[in-house]
Amino acid sequence: NLVRLVLESATEPTPGMLTPADWKSIEEIQQHINNIVLTFSKLAPHLYEMSHRVRIEVLPAQNKYGIGTAAVSIMGNLWFNEQFVRKQSLKQLRGLIIHELLHIMTLTFFRCEDRDPKLWNVATDYYINWMIKNNDKGFAELPDGGLEPDDDGFIRSIGGKPVDPPINVDNKDAEGLYDIIFKLAPEIKNQMIETQEKFGDYHVYPKKGKSSSGSKGPVKKGRAIVGKKV
Repeated sequence: NLVRLVLESATEPTPGMLTPADWKSIEEIQQHINNIVLTFSKLAPHLYEMSHRVRIEVLPAQNKYGIGTAAVSIMGNLWFNEQFVRKQSLKQLRGLIIHELLHIMTLTFFRCEDRDPKLWNVATDYYINWMIKNNDKGFAELPDGGLEPDDDGFIRSIGGKPVDPPINVDNKDAEGLYDIIFKLAPEIKNQMIETQEKFGDYHVYPKKGKSSSGSKGPVKKGRAIVGKKV
């Protein structure tokens, strides 16, 4: 299990790193994020090749793409909002980076197929966050507010609304979760989407009918956003 390997092997802070709140410039944030990704690639050889293909860009707090948290694209590009990064602890930043890398590694975009992209984002975020939460040994934490099962793997509520019956995320893939979530009452599904859109990441899909090659930046379309051809 690649997630288990990374999270169980890396229990010590990267030497010389301060907390994200101490990083003053976009360039400094960029360098620290690059270093974290490099650390992951050394711990897990399967990550090494991918880490050299990933394009990482730290964006100003107010940016032309409207990204307020983080974003990942079908092409393996990652974007991070500088203000959002500074609000995280170092462990939360590690969890955020692992989350985005896992979207790439688990082929989130290619597996969406003809599913509702917003509900697919919900399902994959629950799935990935449970992978991180279930395997972590103190190295990483998830950012506050996101779609996260309880400690025993069950989704019992969302935004103060009960999920009945509770959903057991453990031992389910994203497709299985999607099928369950799709059948929930509209108000529960809408609350999940609203939570993902407020606290979660942006998933950058190519424009329908367009090639994804050459996508250099995302353009917002709800929280399922499409690649901007430039």
